[in-house]
Amino acid sequence: TLNGKSLILTALFGIVLVYLMAIWAFLSLTEFYHNDDYKNLCESLFQCTIITLHSGLRNGDIGSVLSDTEWGSGELILFEFVYFVVILIIMLNVIFGIIIDTFGELRQIKTDTEDDIMNKCFICSIDRYTFDRLADGFEAHIKQEHNMWEFLFFLVHLNQKDPNNFTGPESYVKNCVEARDGKWFPVNKAVTLADHHKREKQAQSIVLDSVTDTQKQTKELMTTQARLVQQVANLEDALERIEKQLERNARP
Repeated sequence: TLNGKSLILTALFGIVLVYLMAIWAFLSLTEFYHNDDYKNLCESLFQCTIITLHSGLRNGDIGSVLSDTEWGSGELILFEFVYFVVILIIMLNVIFGIIIDTFGELRQIKTDTEDDIMNKCFICSIDRYTFDRLADGFEAHIKQEHNMWEFLFFLVHLNQKDPNNFTGPESYVKNCVEARDGKWFPVNKAVTLADHHKREKQAQSIVLDSVTDTQKQTKELMTTQARLVQQVANLEDALERIEKQLERNARP
């Protein structure tokens, strides 16, 4: 299950911590483990571990199964405090956090699954928005072009038909099914979208050709402009030479 490994490892770690607390109690605090009849509840390490684990978690406080705390018993006070903080606050909240996160992840997975069911084609995995924008609509696609029940009926037909009578496509699909190969499914493909993509490519080709022609015309205009600039510069040089010649001829 989801996060099951993390939950189990955390619980085991918590049990190990309780076992360490039981060892501490068995070595130093057995006199405080007794019931109302003053019968010792920590005569062995196993008994001490069970009492510490069961009573501490069930009652929510290990101090409820111990004798009343005395101000002179500082070790008992420390033992109860450590158990309460480490086991009851930290470890239990870590476990509860994992459980809550797991429910949140399961809820998110359920939401995503429902969204896929409602808004994606079961056969080609293309979303609803694409068909509504580029084709005749998502509902028309899943009912006519990629009806999942027709795919199921086709598989049933293959199972019931004599393999010797298979056509080429039927043999191909049957081999894919037996090999657990889903390449025969039209994933991310649809005839209605293929027509649109073809028209889109044609439009892109037209635009590209137009851009290419524009670039070519721009280049020709720039070449013509450079040639005209050169001609103007030549005319200016010729006019300057004529003016100088006229000035020389005008001198006495």
